[in-house]
Amino acid sequence: MTTKKQPPADPNLTILLRGKVRDVMTALPPGRKATRAMIDDAIRVVFGYSDAKDDQISAAIEWNHERNLIDYHYNHDADRDEWFLTERGKAKEGIK
Repeated sequence: MTTKKQPPADPNLTILLRGKVRDVMTALPPGRKATRAMIDDAIRVVFGYSDAKDDQISAAIEWNHERNLIDYHYNHDADRDEWFLTERGKAKEGIK
């Protein structure tokens, strides 16, 4: 029995997704936060990157988080992380 191997993730797409993660949060109304599902859906459906893999989106989120461009709060009522642009992320995106 053979298993079908996944093609390797496109490193250029992974890099491109870094900015798209911030674009998702920039598009939200002030004070709103994005769930991981919202980020995934926006990247795949709204921005048209239907071939983006979960690990590529995760890497893009982590890249932004490591650079303090985005952060999250855990919403105990909804039992989920909710992501937002930090002040540094807003400055990078030109938001006052």
